[in-house]
Amino acid sequence: MKLLHTSVLPIALLALTACQEATNTSAPAESAPLIGSVWNLVELAGNPESTGDEGKTIFVEFNQEDQRYFGFAGCNNYQGKYSIDGSDIDFGIAAATKKMCQQGMQQEDALFVALDQTTNYQITGSTLTLSDASGQTLAVFRVAANN
Repeated sequence: MKLLHTSVLPIALLALTACQEATNTSAPAESAPLIGSVWNLVELAGNPESTGDEGKTIFVEFNQEDQRYFGFAGCNNYQGKYSIDGSDIDFGIAAATKKMCQQGMQQEDALFVALDQTTNYQITGSTLTLSDASGQTLAVFRVAANN
């Protein structure tokens, strides 16, 4: 009986260790791609954002073929050119439709200022953060659920 007891104990410890290692091991979350994702605005200038005019979601998308960004800014649709070098990003001047809205104009103006001041981007999981040269966060987006 003593022989059985001493041979079972190491096997049991080995099995428990393997189970614990498997439990503690987790693959890092894969980040969403900048290109081809719809990025919904969740924070602008430190303030949580909701929706724009008529309840529409404020968003940005990036097209790789012609290096254009486009989206909805709170009142109007917009587009412009962008360039990327590593984690540096430069948003060219945004062209927007000229609709006047009861809601969303302040958000739109603030978004265009943020895009103009952005020099860096970072994607962590499903979050896109735009920041200026000093590292201050200007805008935060989350990848759309239906992406």
